[in-house]
Amino acid sequence: MYLVHARLRAPTGQRIPSRAAEFVTRQAREADRLEHVSVHESGDDWVLGLFFTTETLAEAEGNAVRLCGRALEADGPLRGWVLLGSGAALIDAPWDPWAGSGPGPAGGGRLMPLPDLSTRKPFPPL
Repeated sequence: MYLVHARLRAPTGQRIPSRAAEFVTRQAREADRLEHVSVHESGDDWVLGLFFTTETLAEAEGNAVRLCGRALEADGPLRGWVLLGSGAALIDAPWDPWAGSGPGPAGGGRLMPLPDLSTRKPFPPL
């Protein structure tokens, strides 16, 4: 499952309608493979959290753009809103033990130490 965030802005700075998640869900097609929608305020903008069960992240991100386009163009509570951007929500350490500089299985978020390039050996000894 992939989480894609879509950032929206209201034409007049208004709050997002209470049933926006339900409305966006109704705009989805079976091929979109949308599982769930959540809504969050983010400063002057609003963020839709779109959860997809697609095979790839690229497919999920494409589906998010198309779904938001349909929701913003349809007669409904989001007509006139603007899609500012969308993309996968990437999680960094310490929540993802394999990423960044947070604590990981080998410490420091790494699976193994970095190679010592001065020795011209690509892999450190075990």
